[in-house]
Amino acid sequence: MQALHRKLWARTIKRQADEAFRSYSHVRVLKQSFETLVSAESSDFDEFEPHDYDDREKATSFLLKRLLSSLQLWQQELKCHNLGTHEPEEIGACVRALKKPKIQVSS
Repeated sequence: MQALHRKLWARTIKRQADEAFRSYSHVRVLKQSFETLVSAESSDFDEFEPHDYDDREKATSFLLKRLLSSLQLWQQELKCHNLGTHEPEEIGACVRALKKPKIQVSS
């Protein structure tokens, strides 16, 4: 059960990280800090509206916030089951450094 739980979370986090860093690749040249990117207003961003992705900064902000929220949820679940939280913490550190994390799904 624990392996399945980890695999499902890893798959979700990997997909979200791929989306966030795909969007980030378009705004990387602006050399904005992580804090600047996630503080950008994105409350009206609709992930299901293709034209919303035209505003790359807003899209990146939304996708990074969603990724961090998912990592937090995963970490809380692990804590509730008295399991180690090192993996979501390491992934979160990579994201905060604006480096795409390496996430193995099949373990």
